[in-house]
Amino acid sequence: MKRLVLLSQYEFLKREFEYLEQIGRIGPGKSLELIQCYEIKQAEIEKKAPVSLNFVQILLIIGAALIGLGILSFVASNWKGLTEFEKFAILLLGLIAAYVSAWLFEEKKPGVSKVLYYIGVFAYGGEIFYVGQMFHLGGEVGNALLAWAIGTLPLAFYLKDKVLYIFGFGLLYLGLEAKFLLDESPSYMILLLLPILFAAGHFLMNRNRILLYVNFALLYQFIEAKFMFTEGGASYVMVAVIPLFFAMWHYFLKKNNFILIANFFLLYQFIEMKFAVEIAEGTKYNFPIVLTVLIPILYFIGHQWMNKSIPLFAANFVLTLQWIIITMMYFDVDVVGYYLLVLFVIGMVISHLQHPDYQSILKIFGFSIQFSTGIILTIPYVWSNLVTDVPIWLIFGILYSIYILFLVYRQYLMGVIMFSILILRFYVDISLVFMNKSIAFFIGGLLLITLGFWIEKTRRGDKKNEKL
Repeated sequence: MKRLVLLSQYEFLKREFEYLEQIGRIGPGKSLELIQCYEIKQAEIEKKAPVSLNFVQILLIIGAALIGLGILSFVASNWKGLTEFEKFAILLLGLIAAYVSAWLFEEKKPGVSKVLYYIGVFAYGGEIFYVGQMFHLGGEVGNALLAWAIGTLPLAFYLKDKVLYIFGFGLLYLGLEAKFLLDESPSYMILLLLPILFAAGHFLMNRNRILLYVNFALLYQFIEAKFMFTEGGASYVMVAVIPLFFAMWHYFLKKNNFILIANFFLLYQFIEMKFAVEIAEGTKYNFPIVLTVLIPILYFIGHQWMNKSIPLFAANFVLTLQWIIITMMYFDVDVVGYYLLVLFVIGMVISHLQHPDYQSILKIFGFSIQFSTGIILTIPYVWSNLVTDVPIWLIFGILYSIYILFLVYRQYLMGVIMFSILILRFYVDISLVFMNKSIAFFIGGLLLITLGFWIEKTRRGDKKNEKL
């Protein structure tokens, strides 16, 4: 009679017997003979079964989804061969047959039962959309999605099925979006529904964090649509709403980083819309007084209160660049090249001089700004409003090339990449004017290959200055 052991014990004994056989303590073939004296307990085998069934369950879900999509596509197409009653009857009978069969198979074949329930859910959705077609209720997609969700979620709670939970709540939130938030003036009804959604996530779904985040996202989206993007005084409601959200985070949700990030996103979006974009899009440019006051405060908050936050510093830096551009617009600077030149100088400075607390992000900003603006400044068009015969674009291009060649000489990988792109930029200009297209493409391809080998050789080289 074989001795019953746990699965973990069986696997341990098997490894030990094989080890003893390898070192010669027991004879050849004895490990197999000894392990056959043991047997895994049946309960342990059953515990392990779900691991192998997961793949089958996935296949069943995919199969059910495909059948359901087939039903929906059947509804969406014009089935000219059937009358309206026949179409309605087919869908209704399919729905009833799926649910009744699923109920009958619940105990005997739970996997088959689940698949039939999934098919029934899709059939139910098809029935809803077809009823809308029959009675010419097209356009109310939100109502149809909400009705589908209302029919799906009770089944999800009954079966305690994660797939149906996700599908049902997905339909619910899509329906709420379509019904209440996609209009020109979002409905205040969403504010009455949100407490119910928060309560459902807290009590029915055992404080589900994903539903909490989705509910907050829905709330923030309503506020943005209702107040942020409206003209006139309504947008200044945000002045009261944003501090309220920060207070809510501080007193009730202080450990929740998602809410904090969302609050800062809302704050910067409001500042951007009201005090940067509106001024830039206006017919008369005003001096950005509010931005002038806010930017130092935001830097202080990010540095002192938010533990030198890199994302906040990046957002503040972008606001600073916008403040510079808007200020230049206020002083009627009409040459595009001057705007780019100022940004280029800023990029050059922060490429080589950084605050130690924000060194990495400033380097990224520096090289991104100086190289993007540097390439554009070599294009004659950006200097077109400047009345002069001096080819500033060419002089700038030569000076910038000297700087990049210095980086190449110092074996900086970034310098090699920048010089390669600069060569391609001037090659495109020359080839468009003087060369046949086929020759230009051929030489351009050879040039790209050569530059690629050069970059790769530099990358694999010493690399002592690669970080720059």
